[in-house]
Amino acid sequence: TSAVVPFTLLVPPVGIVAAALAFHEVPTVTELSGGALLLLGVAAAVVRLPTWRRRSLTDAALVRHEPPAELPAELAVGATADSRASRS
Repeated sequence: TSAVVPFTLLVPPVGIVAAALAFHEVPTVTELSGGALLLLGVAAAVVRLPTWRRRSLTDAALVRHEPPAELPAELAVGATADSRASRS
């Protein structure tokens, strides 16, 4: 699923750490910086920061559990070109 996919990017850093622990290998600067970049990418994909956007009227109505305002007849589902033309 899409919740698991970002964690597949953790395979290289985990491999670097496992090699260092199991075989006493010393990672290069390039390997360490690449692992750090992958960790930052996973954090950016997984951690959700609060968004500071302006809420629309429909968002506010949904939060208050109110039904949204009615659409004008010409925008309603099922309105035909003839019904829109007769109103103008």
